[in-house]
Amino acid sequence: MSKTNIFFIKFQPSFFETYLDIFKIKNLDYLIIIKELIKYIKNSDRTFEFKKDINQYIHETGLFLCLNEKFDNMEILNFVKNDSNYYHQKSPFLKELSSTEIFSKLNIDKMNKKFLKEWKTIKWTFIFDKEYLRFAETIIKLVKHIKHFGLLFKLINIELKKEYIILILSLFHNHYIDLYKKTFTKEECPDFIKDSIEVKLYDFRDLSNKNFYNQLSSSEQQYVNEVMRCYPDKNVLSGPSSNMFIVRDLNEGDLLVQVDIVDGVYQVRPIVGKSINDDSLSSSD
Repeated sequence: MSKTNIFFIKFQPSFFETYLDIFKIKNLDYLIIIKELIKYIKNSDRTFEFKKDINQYIHETGLFLCLNEKFDNMEILNFVKNDSNYYHQKSPFLKELSSTEIFSKLNIDKMNKKFLKEWKTIKWTFIFDKEYLRFAETIIKLVKHIKHFGLLFKLINIELKKEYIILILSLFHNHYIDLYKKTFTKEECPDFIKDSIEVKLYDFRDLSNKNFYNQLSSSEQQYVNEVMRCYPDKNVLSGPSSNMFIVRDLNEGDLLVQVDIVDGVYQVRPIVGKSINDDSLSSSD
């Protein structure tokens, strides 16, 4: 049996430094490979010293490629997972420097199941900590059409400390109203009711924006009333603001539709009954 000779090639640090400079702001994958090679060599050869900060190379390259739209959605997530500035555990200062601008380059139309699954593996609240609101604001601005609004419930964690929840909810509500006024059409927005219920669910819990209902109902009262009728937790509809929200335009439109709404939200029947003209509907009805 012939013997196999194994040879080891010993590289000087300057060899890797040369390739770091070659791939800087050009190829993130190669920089990550070099980082892993250096890590392996250090574990195998205790005398090997490498003084350059390869993490900084990775950080600057990733930011450059993201901001210049050279990365797709998955590549942006891969960069965040491999960049020590985002996952630095010791320095709060580095957390504050973590760029949120790169997330403005995400393509909302290409957020598929694979992307959302990968998104959930990243600890965004850990990465941004006290800067999470800044991160959330960037993500919310990604949605340019109300038909995409439901994605925000998958991208943003609203299970935070109360002071953050209130601020994030305010961003949600304001953006929702803005998109509703600018982009809503019955044909393009099949999830309008579902998404509205989601927004209102959090709103009722924290009461962070009492004007949300009045703003939302300014144009499509029938659709907004349908949201109220479909609301899953009817017990929250006992407050005066929700009662007024439903009955405000009760005497307009199809009476049968209105009766259906009242039937679905039984808690507001007494106040609604007082608002209906006796000639239109009897008390027994």
